[in-house]
Amino acid sequence: MSTSSGWGRTRSFVVPVAATAILLSTAVASAQEYDHRSVGLVAQQEQDEPIRDEFFWLAEINKATTVINSEEGLLDEAMVPGIADALQKVIDDGAAPGAKRPSTVVAFEPLLIEAGSTDVTLSAKIT
Repeated sequence: MSTSSGWGRTRSFVVPVAATAILLSTAVASAQEYDHRSVGLVAQQEQDEPIRDEFFWLAEINKATTVINSEEGLLDEAMVPGIADALQKVIDDGAAPGAKRPSTVVAFEPLLIEAGSTDVTLSAKIT
């Protein structure tokens, strides 16, 4: 066994690893530079956009559920405006400074019921 064949295998491994390391270090440096330049933009976006926490996503899920269930005929159409109003009240209340923003369905649901009565959660058509 010659020593050159061992070096050939090692060299074929080292070159791709070195190239990958160079690419990664370049990508990290670019990301850090981009991050520093975009701090002002990110701060502006945070002021313009809602907080996308669990409360936000629970509200989005409730909106989507209301729409799809009404389109599929699973909700009494007369109740949909009341459900939408109750959901909007919960969203508006959650947007107030220092307001409760529950992160679970179990904590979100009572706020809906308070805003729109038990009809909000018991409004499915039973056929």
